[in-house]
Amino acid sequence: MSKKIIFFGNEKLATGISTKAEIFSGLIEANYQIQSLIISQKTSKAIEELEIVKLARKHHIDVRSYNSLKEATDELSKFKIDTAILVAYGKIIPKETLDIFKNGIINIHPSLLPKHRGPTPIESTILNGDKKTGISIIKLDQDMDSGPIYIQQELTLQGHETKQQLADQLDLLAKQLLIANLDGIISGNIQPHDQIGEPSYDKLLSKNDGRINWQDNWITIERKLRAFSNWPRLRFNLSGLDIVILNAHFIQKIGPPGKHVIHEGDLGIFCNDGLVIVDSLLPVGRGTMSGKDFLIGYKNKIF
Repeated sequence: MSKKIIFFGNEKLATGISTKAEIFSGLIEANYQIQSLIISQKTSKAIEELEIVKLARKHHIDVRSYNSLKEATDELSKFKIDTAILVAYGKIIPKETLDIFKNGIINIHPSLLPKHRGPTPIESTILNGDKKTGISIIKLDQDMDSGPIYIQQELTLQGHETKQQLADQLDLLAKQLLIANLDGIISGNIQPHDQIGEPSYDKLLSKNDGRINWQDNWITIERKLRAFSNWPRLRFNLSGLDIVILNAHFIQKIGPPGKHVIHEGDLGIFCNDGLVIVDSLLPVGRGTMSGKDFLIGYKNKIF
């Protein structure tokens, strides 16, 4: 059985996170021979900044990026590789590329498919308040995250995970699950089965998704704070200042949603069901500061 593979993707399981590239490094440690790393970033600067590319360079692994995979069919075919693995490539893989690999492309998706198909499964898991999530290893097809499943493993959530924390947990889980089952998948001893259940689909995020609606309740705001950390971040406008909230907590105190107050020396803003106390924040264009320090510098401007 050949242990030569091609790897597609940057292994960033969510928007705006960093990654230790656990899956990529796990394959190297398990003596799989990665012939090439294919990523979708287009500029040389964006390529070289990726953690997975730095790891590939360290191990002298070929790195490539194509404007169109269709145009790269002949070039990729020359590798004569039967198996490819895809983790967060970020683009639909055309049939011409799928057909190159005798064993297909093995895709790692950070949800319990068919739930959370689409580009933002980790963010959507947090926003929905799901009690569990997991990893699905599937055989890639031409439709979005609809391919048959080789194996899944659940992860129970504590309900306080940030996007980065959950991505880290799932990346490590995916590494363990893939390495334990990859030989069986390649040999055909593990056969995929159709996805079972009604699928749900997640949408792309935009910067505007991070804009706070103070008519929301605290549960919704707190979930967005965790799901939107790093990007697009949770933000609001206060007396003409664009502010990113980094950390906050909640107290039971009723007031008009959107009204800002000083509560025991802290900056607070009323939401639908109480008072959000801002522990740390980032005025756009300035450095990170505590809510208390922000009031020292901006109290006269905002009141």
